[in-house]
Amino acid sequence: MVRGLRGVIGGVLALAMQGGCAVAPPAWTTRPLGAGQPRVLTTAGVDLLYGWSDAAGPHLALVTESPDGQVAAREVPLQPGTPYGRVTDWVSIVTDGTRVTAVGGAAGGAHGNTRWTVWSGTGAGLVEQPQEFEAFGGWDAGGVRGLGLLDGEPVLVGSWRGAAGLDVTTWHPVGVAWLRDDSAGTPLAATATELPEATGVSGVPGALVVSGTVTRLQGGVRVRPAVWVGRPEGDALVWERTDPAALDGTRAETVGCAGAGCLVVGRSAGNMVAWAWASGSALPVGLPPVDLAENDVVLPPVATPDGSWVVAVHRPQGPSPVLARSGDAWRALPAPPVPPLAMTTHVDHVDLVGILEGAPVLVSLDPAPRGP
Repeated sequence: MVRGLRGVIGGVLALAMQGGCAVAPPAWTTRPLGAGQPRVLTTAGVDLLYGWSDAAGPHLALVTESPDGQVAAREVPLQPGTPYGRVTDWVSIVTDGTRVTAVGGAAGGAHGNTRWTVWSGTGAGLVEQPQEFEAFGGWDAGGVRGLGLLDGEPVLVGSWRGAAGLDVTTWHPVGVAWLRDDSAGTPLAATATELPEATGVSGVPGALVVSGTVTRLQGGVRVRPAVWVGRPEGDALVWERTDPAALDGTRAETVGCAGAGCLVVGRSAGNMVAWAWASGSALPVGLPPVDLAENDVVLPPVATPDGSWVVAVHRPQGPSPVLARSGDAWRALPAPPVPPLAMTTHVDHVDLVGILEGAPVLVSLDPAPRGP
């Protein structure tokens, strides 16, 4: 069975410090997940919530890991309400432990634009919530980035055309309808000199945290990272923006939060970079060197119950880097056997999904026993 990540990271640090001693590195355990293309993975209580797609459309299952390491999946019934719901690809999924909210997309229409679908339910089943076309589509639509939870309530983050360009935008559910929030006059809005773009979403108690970039147009085109934090005030969210110190061309590409803090990860000059966000400040984090190719994708970082962070990269060609932090020390973990498509922490270890020899697999970090 997969053991605690505290032991995994401790073993890695011991290996690094002991130099020539024969300390066995942690290993990855791989188990089949059936068929289809993995899309999303998150934790739902003692189970994993896993979404995939195949020729029959979208699927969702609760995956249980037994004490002896076996995996059993119980498919969650889905009730689509539109033609696009029957063929949607999952983009993002969140759960408060009971309620499940998901968003997916499928190309359609004369121009092949993405038609977004939203779903709500529990582990007993999800129902698509059909929306008016203008809710997520139309001439002013910019796109959907993903879902976050704000004190247990789902919030959808994307973009929508504002007065000066595409604004970062949020939607929230009222009953079965998703209503778009007005970004005008907030730090989410585009201006004549700055164009914002959301790249990731997570949250801390009392606040939604969005990572992204701002393209500055004064004095030449310059791209810089940004973090937006929205806190509820009455019926609205009040937003503030933090600009992490960074070189021109640096992008914040994703964010993960745990407790009262977040880890924002991005790239600068072809290298992975990160910032620790807490209480309105974003401080640089010293990571081990990781080169990022143009088609490498940094997955949202995840935190273990003991406070350790894990960052993984989907690298289509070659070993996919995985980093872990224990205390103030960061170390590289062994590369998983597949490029990870989604990752989560489950109980006291990390699970990811990917494709191995054409079939989906669940891959878990399993620390090997220490050597002499």
